[in-house]
Amino acid sequence: MQQRLLRSVGLGLTLFTTAFLLSSQNIATNSTARPLPTTKAEAAAILDRASGGDLQSQHLAGLMYLNGAVVPKDLALAHKWFAKAAGGGFADAQYVLAVMYEEGEGIPTNCPEAAKWYSRAAQHNHPDAMQNLLGLYEKGTCRKQDDVEIARLTRQLAELGRPNDQLNLGSFYAMGAWRTRRRHTG
Repeated sequence: MQQRLLRSVGLGLTLFTTAFLLSSQNIATNSTARPLPTTKAEAAAILDRASGGDLQSQHLAGLMYLNGAVVPKDLALAHKWFAKAAGGGFADAQYVLAVMYEEGEGIPTNCPEAAKWYSRAAQHNHPDAMQNLLGLYEKGTCRKQDDVEIARLTRQLAELGRPNDQLNLGSFYAMGAWRTRRRHTG
C-alpha cells in the first residue's frame, strides 16, 4: 500500500515538474479550422455546402451567425446550424452548442442539454469540452459530483499533452486529492 502511494506521489511530482517546464515555454498550437468568410460570396458558398450536409460548413455557418461575420448576427440560426453539425458528430459544433445551452446564449439555459453535448464532444477528445464537463462534475451542477469521473477527465486531459492539464493532474496526485475525496464520499 505504501509503495503504491509513493508511486502515485512520484508520478504526481513528475507530471507537475514536466507541466511546469512545458508551460513556461511558448508552444504554438496548430489549428485546422477554416477561417470565417470575409465576403458575401464566401458566406454564400459556406451556406450552400452547409445546406448540402457538409458538417464543417454547418459549423462555420453557425459561427457566422453567432459572430455576425458577413451575415447579420442571429443566435437562432447559429443554434440551428450548430445543432445540425453537432447531430452529425462534429465535435467543435457539439462544444459550441453545449456552451450555448450552459450560458443561455440565444436559447434558454438548459444544463442537462449542455452536459449531454459536452459529453459527446469529450468522446472526441475535445479538450475544451472535457474541461467544461470536468467543471460540471466538480461543481455538482447538472451532473452529480463524481470523483471517479473527475479523476478520469483530469487524466484524459493531461494525456492530451496540454501543460496546464498535466500540471493539474500532477497537483491532483501530489495532494492525494482524489484518494482523500473518494474515501470520504464512498
